[in-house]
Amino acid sequence: MKLYEIAAQHAADIAQLEALDLDDQTFADTLESIGGDLETKVTSTVAFALTLDAEADAIEKAAERMCDRAAAVRAKAERVREYVLACMKMARVPKEGVKCPYFVVKVALNNPSVVVDDIKKVPNEFFRLPPPPPMPEPTVDKKRILEVAKSGVEVPGTRVVRTERLSIK
Repeated sequence: MKLYEIAAQHAADIAQLEALDLDDQTFADTLESIGGDLETKVTSTVAFALTLDAEADAIEKAAERMCDRAAAVRAKAERVREYVLACMKMARVPKEGVKCPYFVVKVALNNPSVVVDDIKKVPNEFFRLPPPPPMPEPTVDKKRILEVAKSGVEVPGTRVVRTERLSIK
C-alpha cells in the first residue's frame, strides 16, 4: 500500500472513531493500534528522502571535483598553446602558418592595447570620472588613449602594444 493510501485510510479510521463518541483513553488506544502501518510507511518514506538528499550531496561534490579538474585541464591546454606559440615564433614560421587537414595554426597579432606604465604621468583628460560610490577612484580610459594614439599623438605615461596569440582555425 502506498503512503497516500495509508494516510487516507488512517483519516477515514479516525473519522469513524470520532463518530463512535468513545472516551479519551479508548480513543487513544484504538488510534495507536491502527496507526502502525502509517508510522512504518512515513518512517521508510522519510528515510528514502534522506537517502536521496545524501545522493544529491554526493553528486554535487563529484560535480565540484569535475569542475576543478576541467579548470586544470583548460589551464594545461592554455600552457600547451603558449608553448606552441613560443616555438612557432622562435622558428619564425611564415605567415601561412602550419596547415593540416583539421586546422591551420598561425601566429596572429592581437588588436592594439594600452599599457599604463606610470599612472601619475597620464594627463587628467584621459581619466574617466568614477560613478558614485562603488568605484573609489578614477580609472584610465584606455579606449580613448588608443583612439588618440592611432592619430599619432603620444599620451604621457602610456604606450600602445600589440601582442601575439596563437590562431587555430
